[in-house]
Amino acid sequence: MNSPATIKEAPVDDMPGHLGGLRFSLLGFVFHLSWMYLFLYVQAPAGLASVLSSADSSSSFLGMSSPLYPSSALALVATLAAFAIVPNRMLALAHSRIASFAAPVVTSTGTLMYCILYYTGLDTGSVPETISIASGILTGIGSGFLAARWAHAFGAAGISSVLGSTPTILAGIIAVCVTTPYLPLGIGLVLVVVLPLLSGACVSKADAGKVSLTTEAEPCVTAGRTGAYVGMTASIVTLGIVLGFLNTSTASPAFSEYLVFFFLTATVAVLAACAAYILRVQRKGFLIQLVAPVCAIGCLAILLVQANQADLFTSFIPIGSACLEMLFLVTLVILAKRFGLSAVRTFALGRIAYAVSNLAGSTLGPQFAVSGETTETVQIASFMLFAGVELISIAAIAVLILARPTTDEKADVPSHTSQRRICEPAFEPTPRTPGKGGRFKTKLERFAQTYQLSARETDVAEQLLKGRGYARIQQELNIAEGTVNYHTRNIYAKTDVHTREDLIDLFDSFDD
Repeated sequence: MNSPATIKEAPVDDMPGHLGGLRFSLLGFVFHLSWMYLFLYVQAPAGLASVLSSADSSSSFLGMSSPLYPSSALALVATLAAFAIVPNRMLALAHSRIASFAAPVVTSTGTLMYCILYYTGLDTGSVPETISIASGILTGIGSGFLAARWAHAFGAAGISSVLGSTPTILAGIIAVCVTTPYLPLGIGLVLVVVLPLLSGACVSKADAGKVSLTTEAEPCVTAGRTGAYVGMTASIVTLGIVLGFLNTSTASPAFSEYLVFFFLTATVAVLAACAAYILRVQRKGFLIQLVAPVCAIGCLAILLVQANQADLFTSFIPIGSACLEMLFLVTLVILAKRFGLSAVRTFALGRIAYAVSNLAGSTLGPQFAVSGETTETVQIASFMLFAGVELISIAAIAVLILARPTTDEKADVPSHTSQRRICEPAFEPTPRTPGKGGRFKTKLERFAQTYQLSARETDVAEQLLKGRGYARIQQELNIAEGTVNYHTRNIYAKTDVHTREDLIDLFDSFDD
């Protein structure tokens, strides 16, 4: 099994900025998810909503019955499967100049073909299946490359950056979903075609590190990796089947209500996890990271309710889908960090499981809606299954984020039975310039007092925060490699972090 690709860190001065712990470079993910749901879940460019409402709802090129949906899903699955099997080589290819340019262009080209197909189908009543399939293949491959690079960017960021940016990303997606249907037809069409290009430009900035084909050291966390993959796959497969089934049954008002309820709980799950983490770890960014985006989401929801009272449930579905996708991303990235897994491989496997199970649920769903009694039974089963999966997701986030270190982990002497180990990075990090010496030293002293670091641990923490590798730390402090690992393990346990990036994020957001 290939290990995660080695990343050369960019100089800190060149990295995208922060504001109250909010990482600007990750916010471009709004463009990717906005395109995905305007293109697939709304089933036509959102700017064409007025035309779509007057079209024949049974048209063969709209929704799950279109060749575009399965062809796009299969192309996405094939692309992500390549990233799951050989992540190093695929990431190196994705970071090349040709692929960085081609991936967003191919996605936009496939989207444009679909828009032309949409107009052609409305005018002539017939749709060339070859164009529909070609459009699906192009969008599936292009979006697969973009999604993998976004997963890589989120995986390289610290947990605090991921959770601190999530509410703002959700607010941006909801803003696009709510406002785009009211734009003029031409602007909506241009927007859905341009969004992949914007996503490609942003991910090139967010994921600007160079990828090496050399193999890294073994992941730092070895316990529970198989169980993590099995539990993740089982939960996502169950969720995908139920969601696919409900998507094919939205003609029934009851099904639409269930679907909206599930999406709303997904939104609450994401925001609750982010709020709990921000309040516990980085209260300094509470207003910027949580209060401001939540207020924006609330205002947008009020506007949506007022503007769509007659068809409120249908209007909520694409917005809830975006929130559910963010739940996937956040959960999978945190899972990868917690168990020392490759973020790209974990995301690829999770997304493949969801796509395949969703197609299965979409295929099997209509066969169950035969009688009223059968429909009622399936409604109850769907509610229980979907609610159970969301509870599992919430529990996983709570365990991974909110769990405090054990007594042994907090002790100065770490437990000898612990299966966690600290690994030497496969590269020498770029030196970090934390700021003026006096202010940095003062902040470091208060940081050490808050987390009860010993004098030697404070010295090691200072070197880690400056981005120095273990070999350099040994030279600077004149200590052995085992001593560096020993103190690093204690620092991570006392501060309740898992990686150097998490420690740096925690220190940056520390209110001194």
